[in-house]
Amino acid sequence: MDFKKFLRFLPSLICIALWLLVIHSCNKEGDTFDPESGIYWIECPENEVDETIYYVSPFGNDTNSGKSLDLPYKTIKKALTEVRPGGKVRILVGTYHESIGIKSCGNVAAPITVEGYNGTPILDGQDIMTMAIYCEFAENYIFRNLSIRNYTDIGLGFSSSDQIVITNLIISDCGK
Repeated sequence: MDFKKFLRFLPSLICIALWLLVIHSCNKEGDTFDPESGIYWIECPENEVDETIYYVSPFGNDTNSGKSLDLPYKTIKKALTEVRPGGKVRILVGTYHESIGIKSCGNVAAPITVEGYNGTPILDGQDIMTMAIYCEFAENYIFRNLSIRNYTDIGLGFSSSDQIVITNLIISDCGK
């Protein structure tokens, strides 16, 4: 290839390289989006106890710290990528359209709590998302004060998981 042809393709090569860099840097180790199922899978490489409380609001922003009511995250997914055993995800009232899978998270020393805060938030699959939250090889989770509806398959599901506590959940119109 002569130098003029190379210069003509150089901007395209730079764009491709930057795109690959952005895609790679956005994924935390183990976290992946499955486009076929529409599920964002979270894997937890660290299971050390950390009692931090994370807040989620429909009016939040995932670039916030998530550690106060004044600076909440926008998505439950973001909070679940940050929380560790002993910590809590407090979801403020509103409607959330998310599909999240949790793999190999939690430990027996301290629960991870996912809860509606100051009311009952709604996870709504809009009759197009397959599941709200699915846990695989998860340990010691508490789910409470949530309303889950309109998912095509599963509202809240588990496999090979242990020490799961569910209280005050309303699950409706899932698996139709």
